[in-house]
Amino acid sequence: MNKGFKILVILLLLAALVLGIIGVLKRSPSTDGTATTTPAFPVTEENQNTSPKNTGTTTTTTTNGPRDVGGVPTPAGAIVSYTGTGFSPASITISAGTPVNFENESVKGFWVASDPHPAHTGLLGFDAGRALGPGETYTFTFQTVGKFGYHNHMSPSEKGIIIVK
Repeated sequence: MNKGFKILVILLLLAALVLGIIGVLKRSPSTDGTATTTPAFPVTEENQNTSPKNTGTTTTTTTNGPRDVGGVPTPAGAIVSYTGTGFSPASITISAGTPVNFENESVKGFWVASDPHPAHTGLLGFDAGRALGPGETYTFTFQTVGKFGYHNHMSPSEKGIIIVK
């Protein structure tokens, strides 16, 4: 092997190692197939709430939980469906502490995230962190009262609002 080839192989191995570490740091799945991120809190005027007390949590799964209709809260949470043309319903009102399940009922991927696009800083932590394929569900539990806009990161004109009372 010549010296240039050895250097190239070493550089490729280092790049693969760095990418692997970044992937692990972004989201570490648990043994039950869900991924959880850190607590979140709102930070912008856009969502009309500046309290740093939100302890919202997120979970991404590939199975659907108990269903309800039209984003109506139930003890198991509320459902917002993504149909490939947007979110349905586009606006829901829930009580603080209610989980909202964003279910992909389309044949394409979507990536739910807090407004504004592309920063996703309106409610830190409210970000699926990746595109969700058909049948996948992203769940976020809203702990703080306020109005929180969100969008499909892959198609930012597709928007919705969660009102937490």
